[in-house]
Amino acid sequence: MKTLANVFEYIIEEVNDLKKNGVSFVWQNIDLSELLISDLISAERSMQQINRLKLSTVLKMKLSTVKKRFSYNSKSTPLNGTILVFVNELNQWENIEPVVNILITKGIKIDVISTKGNILNTLNTDISSVKYIKGYHFPVGQLLRNTRNHKMVTLINNNIPKISYLFSEFNKILSNSNYKYVMIGNDITSDGKLLSILSNRKNIRSGSIQHGSMNRVNPINGYSRVNDFFVFGKTSARELVYLGISKDNVAVSGWPMQQQFKNNLTKAKSAKSVVRGADILVCLSGPGHSVSETLHNTIIELIARLQRELDLDVIVKLHPKDKKEYYSTLLENKTTIYDNTSLLEMSSSLLELFTKVNCTITVASTAALESLLAETPVVTIDIDKSFNDVDYIQDGLTFHSTNYTELKQQFEKISNGNKSDLWYEMKNKIEDYYHKYFDENYNPSGYIANKILEVCAE
Repeated sequence: MKTLANVFEYIIEEVNDLKKNGVSFVWQNIDLSELLISDLISAERSMQQINRLKLSTVLKMKLSTVKKRFSYNSKSTPLNGTILVFVNELNQWENIEPVVNILITKGIKIDVISTKGNILNTLNTDISSVKYIKGYHFPVGQLLRNTRNHKMVTLINNNIPKISYLFSEFNKILSNSNYKYVMIGNDITSDGKLLSILSNRKNIRSGSIQHGSMNRVNPINGYSRVNDFFVFGKTSARELVYLGISKDNVAVSGWPMQQQFKNNLTKAKSAKSVVRGADILVCLSGPGHSVSETLHNTIIELIARLQRELDLDVIVKLHPKDKKEYYSTLLENKTTIYDNTSLLEMSSSLLELFTKVNCTITVASTAALESLLAETPVVTIDIDKSFNDVDYIQDGLTFHSTNYTELKQQFEKISNGNKSDLWYEMKNKIEDYYHKYFDENYNPSGYIANKILEVCAE
């Protein structure tokens, strides 16, 4: 199987060949092949998924979108702040929120925009203004009609309406304001990158806080376009520079959520909960540009085999781009599946799940780092060996496996051993890693806030 780096290189070669043959990707002076690089990597999987969609499913998706649009548009208020924040996932907001809270205490007005309206419900009441920007779903019918074209050209052509709409909305927002700084939850996504490009055009400085694991396994991280990339530690900074980001644009700030994580973990350990304990917590990121749908299903099948052979209770925590349907091979009476919404309704959290299991199984998710912080051992599984360069795997922080035999051996090593003894053996490795990865010599939120305040004062 191709590694993520192989897929990335293949996409770049294909795009360059198309350009040589006269295909123009330039629109509004923006190179759409760069803007949509993550979408291009996922193109084949997207085509497969869309072809399987029934008409009834598509209609339900559209109806749900319309309902959300009406619901969240009522929350929008005029934008008039000094700093603009754009987030599209709850974890992006959780990373930025500690910084925002400091800026608010300094008298700075914060505006928040998002294409995901449910995020607006979680915002601090001291936020100056919020705006919901309607999302845009893949034009299913048009894509299916154009499958004769090269898939990359088709994908880009079909994304033009989405990009055109966001281009217009972002331009209006930036032109009708006096923003000093734009903070973007994740500028690797097409909409986040578009906002960073437009901010740069208008000479508004932009920044982003590290989102997820940052290493050379995923070359797309080298396509960041923000002026300030705030990373957790020296390891991430080194990886970004390796991928081509100027060291002048990378700032080692620490992890804004670190102290909050520790406080929440203490609460999770002592909380009375309806969450039942289990042998394994499964935290996969779902199929996407890092993992193909076939590979995702193969990994789940190995976990299902482990569950059947050893009669294990399993908890699955769904990533936003993962689906419950993928886990149908797991034993229904011994498997519990949670997503963010169900955990929220139960007043529970991923942290609490870590405290209820003997180990966490993942591929190379940042959930591994959080599990280790919660002192729950981690088994990583890398069938196609495409994640060998992930730093915490290289540093031996996880019980690593590349096939079913190794997966079973690693799990049994954990389940047959004493958790305290296991932790003692790994403690020095973990402390050394966290010293490099989460630099605790900084006040992360204060450091980032002060950098932004310096820009606002200019």
